[in-house]
Amino acid sequence: MSAELEELVIREFRELTAVVPEKCLVFRRIENQKIVLCLDFTLCPQEALNTMEKSPQLTLISHKLGLADILVFRINRHLIGWTNIRKNN
Repeated sequence: MSAELEELVIREFRELTAVVPEKCLVFRRIENQKIVLCLDFTLCPQEALNTMEKSPQLTLISHKLGLADILVFRINRHLIGWTNIRKNN
């Protein structure tokens, strides 16, 4: 995916998921041949648990946009949670 398209899709993800705080960093990366959507709460750690409670909504929207295989919640380099995103072929 081109950088411009990826930025556009992540912006759309943010718009569709009003529960993701503005200060939360949202980016994708590849790990073990899986695409991971990372939500990094380094700048807003107090918002992490509330946002994680909304993971079903986040995974549904991520799936619809084709963003990732896995959704990861973290604070800086510390993993605080994750969920697999099931894709129906």
